[in-house]
Amino acid sequence: MVQSINFVILGKQDIASEFGKKGTETDLTLYDRKESDVIKTWVVPNGFPEKIQPLFQAINLAEYVILYVDKLDKFTGEQIIALDSLKKEKGILSHTFDVDESKLNMMIKGTVVENYTKVDQDKIKEEMDKLEPITNNDPSEMVIDHCFDVKGVGTVILGKVTNGTVKQ
Repeated sequence: MVQSINFVILGKQDIASEFGKKGTETDLTLYDRKESDVIKTWVVPNGFPEKIQPLFQAINLAEYVILYVDKLDKFTGEQIIALDSLKKEKGILSHTFDVDESKLNMMIKGTVVENYTKVDQDKIKEEMDKLEPITNNDPSEMVIDHCFDVKGVGTVILGKVTNGTVKQ
């Protein structure tokens, strides 16, 4: 059975193109890649910071966070607060050489981000590859984004399976 892992990329978002092929682009941009029997998806909230909704939508879609900080500003603070509010406890934290690590540590102190795995920027992919799909055998549950009819196929539903499995 094919499994999946969903990541959200926050901070410096252009690293997403290094991980997967660009797909759908709206307020969220999706990148994906299939490795063996695992589909990896990276969600980038490119509608943020103009709108806050894409940030929360992207975070909610992900099991894991990649926070790659390139500057310490109010938008970085908003992302840290959003991650903490949504209790996204599993993630990778990295930063560019321009970022003062002691100031970053002060910003994340007391938040879920404080416990993220900290890596150098050239080790993000290596650390990400260690992460396993999260399995959940609870009763099936799916969050539906939207649905539409496709001639000859039927109704197509786009969303995320949050529990269990869904079979055709």
